[in-house]
Amino acid sequence: MLFLLKEAINKVTNKKDLSERDIVTQFIIPNIVHAGWDLETQVREEVYFTDGRIFVKGNKTARGERKRADIILFNDYGTPAEIISVFGSKENYLQAIWELETELYKAA
Repeated sequence: MLFLLKEAINKVTNKKDLSERDIVTQFIIPNIVHAGWDLETQVREEVYFTDGRIFVKGNKTARGERKRADIILFNDYGTPAEIISVFGSKENYLQAIWELETELYKAA
């Protein structure tokens, strides 16, 4: 699926004009459906998946920033299987893929 996304984004004429929503709508959702995920029961978009870290100082508590995902894929049991974040431009997207690949090869 990752290869298909790279190829599709490389074919876009106005690459710098793509917003996060454009990337999700034009490239990611069709690939998710093509991979066999059910949009009605297994895919949620624009989701907060944490309430934020709890900070305690004396008798005072505060919450940190909530974490948001652009897309979360759930398995048949309702458990999150994948968390997808989207980046606004091709350069940011390719940079994130490069960092991910670097981390994966470092761990192997």
